[in-house]
This record gives sequence, C-alpha cells and structure tokens, in this order.
Amino acid sequence: MHPTDSRFIYSDLNFAILGELVRRVSGESLEGYCRRHIFEPLGMKDTGFKPSTSLHGRLAPTMEGSFGVVHDPDTRRMGGISGAAGLFSTADDLARFAQTILDAGHHAGAQLLSPVAINDMAQPQSPVGKLPARGLGWAIQSPSGNWSEMLPAGTFGHKGFTGTLLWIDPETRTFLIVLSNRVYPGGRLGWKRCGTRFLRS
Repeated sequence: MHPTDSRFIYSDLNFAILGELVRRVSGESLEGYCRRHIFEPLGMKDTGFKPSTSLHGRLAPTMEGSFGVVHDPDTRRMGGISGAAGLFSTADDLARFAQTILDAGHHAGAQLLSPVAINDMAQPQSPVGKLPARGLGWAIQSPSGNWSEMLPAGTFGHKGFTGTLLWIDPETRTFLIVLSNRVYPGGRLGWKRCGTRFLRS
C-alpha cells in the first residue's frame, strides 16, 4: 500500500495469529490457556472470553442490545475468541495484571513471566529512528492523536478501538485503566460513560 518504512499502519492480525499459535503449540484452546496460565494464577475472576448470560447484568453493552458480544467483527466471525479481541474484564482484574507487570512478572509467590521478558516487552522493537515506537505487544508511542505525548518517557500500554486503555509507568509504579465505550450505541464513535482507575503501587 505504501513504500517500505514510509508509514505506520496498525493491524491486529498478528495478535489473531499469535492466539492461533498458542492454541496449536499448547494443545489447549486460547480461552483455556489464558484461564489456566494467566487469569487463575492472578486471581482475575471476572476476566474471560464470551461471558455467560448470568454476568450480563454487570456488563456494559458493546453494541445496541448486545451484552457480552465482542465488538470486533473479525473476532465475532471467529466465534468471539481471538488473540486480538473478545476479552471482557474489570478495572480490579486489570489492576492485578498491571501490578504483576510492575512487579517484574511476580505475583503471590509465583513468577508468571520472567523479568527479562517484561523488560523486553516494553523496549522499542520498531526500526531505529522510526516512529511510533512499539514494544512486544505494547505501544510506547501512539500515532492516534497526541495523547501518548503527554505521558512520561518510559511508559507503555495499549489503547483499544472501543475506548479502553491500560497504561503503565514503571518509574512511578503507577498505572491507568480506562474502561469506556465510544462506539455505543449504533457503532458510531462517541463517548458514553467511562470508568477510570489510577493507582500507585
């Protein structure tokens, strides 16, 4: 579409492929793997794909009349589970995850990820001198608006299309969680309601 090294275009297809690789290598479904290796060890009891109807009373609608249905059309076509989208969570559960990242992958006596892996994830992996800077799974700078320019150097995170955000600052040991829905109702962009959590560990 464009000359090499001339433009950054975000795509989540690599994350969808990563989810399929996890399934093939582990022999488990992506949902089962995440539950057994991430959510349960971290005590993330309210996090998962395709939440049951019993939880719909606690969920914000993703689209008009839809509770617990992923907004992303590619993930909907994949049955609601992919490495790119479809995960439902709460600010409390995401706080557990962010704190584990700040604690170099350590939680409740267990080492979920190695400190080296945590460090590598937050280091620029993009070509030298090219912006935006991207880590392994994390944005270090974002091309969508100037919001990331207001955040301190050394911070990293991810901003979802529908209005979610997790941003982590290892220097001050703080993280920011925003759970909002800018595509409800009707799929058009526009802000409705927002929950924010800002914590110092």
